[in-house]
Amino acid sequence: MNPLSARLLSVGHLDVKPGWSLPEKSHLCHEIIVVIRGKTHVVVDREPITASVGDILLYCAQSPHCEHSDPAEGQETYFMSIEWPSMPEDSSVCLHDTHGRIRQLIQWLYAEWHDQVPSPSDVRTAFFNAILAEWLRLQGRQEHPTVQAVQSYIQKHISENITLAALARQAHMSKFHFLRCFKKLSGRTPMEQLRISRVEYAKSLILTTDLPLKDIASRAGMGNQYHLSRLFRRYLNVTPGEVRTAQRSMNNEQ
Repeated sequence: MNPLSARLLSVGHLDVKPGWSLPEKSHLCHEIIVVIRGKTHVVVDREPITASVGDILLYCAQSPHCEHSDPAEGQETYFMSIEWPSMPEDSSVCLHDTHGRIRQLIQWLYAEWHDQVPSPSDVRTAFFNAILAEWLRLQGRQEHPTVQAVQSYIQKHISENITLAALARQAHMSKFHFLRCFKKLSGRTPMEQLRISRVEYAKSLILTTDLPLKDIASRAGMGNQYHLSRLFRRYLNVTPGEVRTAQRSMNNEQ
């Protein structure tokens, strides 16, 4: 499982409208897809999967797959094609980028790959190896199925009013038992996980779109810009405006 045996072939970016589709195909190389915005509906080896923001898809070499965006919203993804002879054979087709590291790294890698002024190859190699190292780490520490089910539900309904009762139903437990069980499995309360997921989603929209902050607050299920700012200060120790300003400064320097 040595990532140093892998070779990066290309890095791409896809930003498509609602209802976009790609017919079934396969490749001679592996592909790793990172969902930045929206939902991606795919069928991999006849297995249907819905990937949301922060999910990472794997299309193994010669594995047939097709995909389409959600009818109600478009999707944005980054992807990279790789050769990796020692890739683990039992790799999960879909992982969640819990801390957002791969999402950030692949955007940096894409910027370096397509920069008109080529950067030293060791910079691209460092980003690439960091992505694979984090991907391998995620492969080795998947969450408990109960936590996965709750996180998946949150991602799919992130803009909605999600209650503790709704989350408990995903785990098929009473609210009291679910609250204790989830805290024991994840180290957080369910509502804390919900707030963190909303912040992560809002941050990804700030970094990848020019949407007004009030619209981002609504899409992330935070209600209004005041609530958005309060949660950002609580969990990130910065304001949404500061995140956007920092991102624009970085883009201007590239």
